[in-house]
Amino acid sequence: MSTPPVVLSSFDPFQQLTVIRQAASSLASSFELDQTLANTIGVFLPALGDFGFFDAIVDGGVRRTARAHLDPATEAILAATEWRRQAPTGLNLCALSSGEAALHTGIDDAWYQKVAMGEGHLALLRTLRFKAMLTVPVRAGEELVGALTLFMSHSGRSYGAGELAFAAELAALAAPVVSNARLLGKHRLAEAALRASGERLRLATDAGKIGIWDWDLVSGAVSWSERVYELHGLAPGQFGGRLEDFTALVHPDDRERLSRDMAASLASGDLFTAEFRIVRPDGSGGWLATWAQPENEGGRGPTRMVGATIEITEQKRSQARLEELNCRLEQRVVSSNTERDRIWRMSRDVLAVASQSGALLSVNPAFEAVLGWTEREALSTPFMQLVHPEQQAGVQQQLARLARGESVEEFEVRSRHRDGSYRWLSWTLAPEGDLMYGVGRDVTELKKERAKKLLASETRLQLALDVGGMGAWQWDVVSGESIWWPGMETLHGMPVGAGVSSMAAYLELVLPADRERLAAEVEEALREKRGHRIEYRVIHPGGGVRWIEGRGELTLDEHGAPVQMAGVCVDITQRKRTEEDLRFVAKASAELAALTELTATLNRVARLAVPGFADWCTVDLLGADGAIERVAVAHVDPSKEALVHELFVRFPPDPDARGGVWQAIRGGHCGHVPLITDAMLAESAGAPECLAGLRTLGLRSYIGVPLAVRGRTLGLISFVAAGSGRVYGADDVALAEDIGQRAAIAIENANMYRALQTADRRKDEFLAMLAHELRNPLAPIAAAADVLRLSTGDARLTKVSDIISRQVGHMAGLIDDLLDVSRVTRGQVELDRYPVDMKAVVMAAVEQVRSLNEARGHRLSLKLPARALTVEGDEKRLVQIVANLLNNAAKYTPPGGAIDLEVEAGEERILLRVRDNGIGMAPELVDSAFELFAQAARTSDRSQGGLGLGLALVRRLAELHGGRARAASKGPGHGSEFTVHLPLLRGAAGATGAADGAAGAAPQARLQVLVVDDNVDAATMLGLFLETSGHEVDVCHEPRAALERIGARRFDACLLDIGLPGMDGNELARQIRVASPGAVPALIAVSGYGQAHDRAVALEAGFDHYLVKPVGALSLQELLAQIAGRSALV
Repeated sequence: MSTPPVVLSSFDPFQQLTVIRQAASSLASSFELDQTLANTIGVFLPALGDFGFFDAIVDGGVRRTARAHLDPATEAILAATEWRRQAPTGLNLCALSSGEAALHTGIDDAWYQKVAMGEGHLALLRTLRFKAMLTVPVRAGEELVGALTLFMSHSGRSYGAGELAFAAELAALAAPVVSNARLLGKHRLAEAALRASGERLRLATDAGKIGIWDWDLVSGAVSWSERVYELHGLAPGQFGGRLEDFTALVHPDDRERLSRDMAASLASGDLFTAEFRIVRPDGSGGWLATWAQPENEGGRGPTRMVGATIEITEQKRSQARLEELNCRLEQRVVSSNTERDRIWRMSRDVLAVASQSGALLSVNPAFEAVLGWTEREALSTPFMQLVHPEQQAGVQQQLARLARGESVEEFEVRSRHRDGSYRWLSWTLAPEGDLMYGVGRDVTELKKERAKKLLASETRLQLALDVGGMGAWQWDVVSGESIWWPGMETLHGMPVGAGVSSMAAYLELVLPADRERLAAEVEEALREKRGHRIEYRVIHPGGGVRWIEGRGELTLDEHGAPVQMAGVCVDITQRKRTEEDLRFVAKASAELAALTELTATLNRVARLAVPGFADWCTVDLLGADGAIERVAVAHVDPSKEALVHELFVRFPPDPDARGGVWQAIRGGHCGHVPLITDAMLAESAGAPECLAGLRTLGLRSYIGVPLAVRGRTLGLISFVAAGSGRVYGADDVALAEDIGQRAAIAIENANMYRALQTADRRKDEFLAMLAHELRNPLAPIAAAADVLRLSTGDARLTKVSDIISRQVGHMAGLIDDLLDVSRVTRGQVELDRYPVDMKAVVMAAVEQVRSLNEARGHRLSLKLPARALTVEGDEKRLVQIVANLLNNAAKYTPPGGAIDLEVEAGEERILLRVRDNGIGMAPELVDSAFELFAQAARTSDRSQGGLGLGLALVRRLAELHGGRARAASKGPGHGSEFTVHLPLLRGAAGATGAADGAAGAAPQARLQVLVVDDNVDAATMLGLFLETSGHEVDVCHEPRAALERIGARRFDACLLDIGLPGMDGNELARQIRVASPGAVPALIAVSGYGQAHDRAVALEAGFDHYLVKPVGALSLQELLAQIAGRSALV
């Protein structure tokens, strides 16, 4: 049973002893080298680490053995690593490299980054995640046999001096075991090598077809190997075994020489070698080569000679052919020398032979033809005197290369002609021994031609750079030197020849806001060894700013290091301006498209023009009186905008002046002054104060665009360039005119929009007044009908009263629909949302149309779910949706028809469906059923009635509730179906709708009631109805009289018309409250105005209730009953 591994929890001697015992047992368990190495690293784990490796020196290399305690994944990672000698870094990470032990604790990611030898190494360190490590050398005596490196990782342990010392102690214990295993391994390898050497010798002799022979000089016996028999064409056993037998097989012509050479070798003891011919028994011949070494034992002379023999017949044949070939070559050399002499004499190129010092030893006749010097003159003149002074240093360098044995190719030298001029010679030189051989070709005319072509190419390049607004540059990365080619100075507003000499100097020309960005881009391009492309701004000496696009390409040396960057710069100022102008147009167009408030929007447009398109901008509009009003100003310096306004007020544009604002407005033509001089300013300004102000603002270039639309000029928008240095051209004028056209259209649209708003407001006022005027006569009619119903039991009068009430209600409904549509289409309807039960909504709507259905004899069928269906909405408006659908079905279904109302509940929505068997709809009418004023084909009798508003209200109110409405019909005569989808309120406990109406009219108490209305009929009938209902009524038609009566007696309730003469009902209510501080009667507004605003104003004035004419009898009775109930409690 094995002992469990020990983990040192502290520097405990007992635990150390246990580890040492386990180590001794493990190290003694094997003498095999690989196992010993594995046992050695295993000794240290897990006692002194979570993982580690043992780097052992084996056969001149380093073998790594890695282990990880109970962590195969980590062990696999370590097994793939190899030992590398550590470069000097200041940290001892490997005892095999340093020979010293080392300890590292508190290791973190910064430590990893410090020691990592690359990104892959850093990733490996992060994967291993060790927090401490130690490394100790393993020495056997003075010999360093390896090193142990251990790591602490997932166990959370660390190292101290005690652990390092213990690791060294264990390493000392393992060292002799590793050394012995290594020696044992070498010994076993040597034995194996010895066994294999005999076999290799046999294989070698067989492979080389070598025969071995042994001559015993004492006995005279000669023995052969099988291969020797084969070489002589004999079968084994056919050789006699004596020297004479061997000599008989040698060719007669070679026997004497062979015997003589053999005797000489035996006498001297030197190696015996011989090549000789043999004659085989079959008559064939061949060549053999043999060599042997005499052996001398005890100084008694040679006693033995052992040798080897091979066949060299083919080599001899090849040698014969080679000798024949050499003979032919020698003949060719003789011929070649003749040819060379001919070439030497006839070559047009200069041929020369010189010493290594450069002294000419021989030149061909072409030297004189090219340079004018005779051979005698050339050989007597030092060569350097024939070289142009500017090139002598370069020639010396080339001579040094030749002295080192290097060749020189196409080295161009200006050589002095005998007449004093210089000719260009391109030399190719090669050293051979102590001499140098050279060929010089006259390239003078070629260089002139090249120079012409280069000049033409540079001219074309410069022309292309000039046309493209470009400049070329070159930067030596190593030296930092910059070179500007023609065009760069012009781009930067500098005189020719005034370029910068370094990158640092160039950065000084760059706008400070862009300087750091440009430097960073160039540095990144160098770091990533790539080209660059960047846009930036430069400052011209005159103060102007220009946009530059720079592009550069990088050149690397043979080691991949950056050495040079070359590129071009392009002036892109116009492109940038165009881009800025297009952005200005887009933004200005967006502002103008959304134009509602005129002045604010024109101010925004003016500010959008600055500073991209102009340094300052103004907008002037013609007023209704024909005067010019300045409505917008923007300046690149906001502090100067007040000065622009001040100058306009103090020195308004002169209508009679030549040019200027008025001329542009009257003529309708754009004003454009490309370049404004100071003389122009002085002429146009007139007053010195105005001139000083204009100079302060700055005017360099000007565009004034009339704001004209449909042949009418509305004003002028002006753009001024100043400090930016911009000069407006034709393209700028076109852009300004485009903005002016858009602005003019937008201003016209704004004026039309305001006119429409005014017309819409007046329409609303008219509809409110119309409703008021229509309701006023309805009020007495409704009251009269109610009086008739209450005052008589005559069935006919009761029927007449019902008809009147029904028609009054219909008329009131039409008025309400008309006002509702107006409010809904303008988005002025606000829903009073709360959870509402749709079943209650349906029942209320059914009750509203009951009288119409009964009058037309329709059968109404309801299908409602048993559970409550709750939506979040305005109960009144939901009832209106259902009632309008039922009312529509009733009107367009012939008498006695059928109407089905069904409510279904889905998971997310409620479906309300109203289906009838009425007249139906044509397809084109289905599509427009919910449009305003849409109706079926009208008949002359208008039997259906209505204004075509009900369904329009249905759709808009459904959409306000988050739903939708749809219509369908199979065609005329097939009825119609209308559906409304509404969102279902999930999780609601139930509907909490508006307060239920009174269950029935409470017994009427007698109230003192004051009725005030300037419509005598309305007041009289309302008073008569109240008296018939049992109340005491006082009626008056004028506000002052009403105040007098209130002062004279006490009233329980006052019903006041709003539209009273002299004092409206709201003011009358206020004064009644002031006049009755103790017992204020209940104030009830009775008005023909039914909009929400009217109701809110009345309640704020002091009214307690607000009723819209015609007032329903039941509603009024219930309200008075509530007032009577409160009075009884007081």
